[in-house]
Amino acid sequence: MIINHKYKFIYFKTKKTASTTIEIALSEVCNQETDYMTKFRDIDEKLRWKLVRKHGKPALHGMTNHINAAHVKNVLPEKTWNTYTKITSVRNTYDMIISKYYWERDQHRNFDHWYGDFRKSAHCNWDIYSIDDVPAMDYYIRYENVVQDCHRLSKLLSLPVDLSNRISKLKTKDGFRKRRWPAINKSSLEKIAIDAKKEIDFFDYKIPHVYMENDNG
Repeated sequence: MIINHKYKFIYFKTKKTASTTIEIALSEVCNQETDYMTKFRDIDEKLRWKLVRKHGKPALHGMTNHINAAHVKNVLPEKTWNTYTKITSVRNTYDMIISKYYWERDQHRNFDHWYGDFRKSAHCNWDIYSIDDVPAMDYYIRYENVVQDCHRLSKLLSLPVDLSNRISKLKTKDGFRKRRWPAINKSSLEKIAIDAKKEIDFFDYKIPHVYMENDNG
């Protein structure tokens, strides 16, 4: 996550939404001394330093990489929380879970087996960007429209750089998703719809067409 005082924004890092890429781009407008940026895993920290000459900091007040909005609201001054632009990145829940599957797939036989075991921790990012089951962000960067949304965000925050230029060149986790769509049983799609109902309803996410057109059940 990032807390930037000059441009008055807080970025919440979600999972499998290009959030590392976005955070590296946002780090470019951060002050290493006065702003707060949580640390990545080593390989991504090295990339951030190489590209923008900034590095993350140790956990502060319990704020770690994927900390949720409720915690941050509790530790920040009320004025900061109320006046800073709160930002996160989101992604079609079905596609995000498939991406997470490929990230961890070496441990499992197939998608249905994996989701059956990991559904409680894999289902969505809702708990990161909501408070008391109400979405708490001011701006959502959509994975499906990341370049355009970052361009708009640059204007909204009056940043001195266009984030979309950095985003369009950055790829931090290529290679984990070897093919686009795994075989998924209809029952797994139904489980996702139940487990992530709040997120799916809020953003009106749909099951990817490949599963609508082909009955895998």
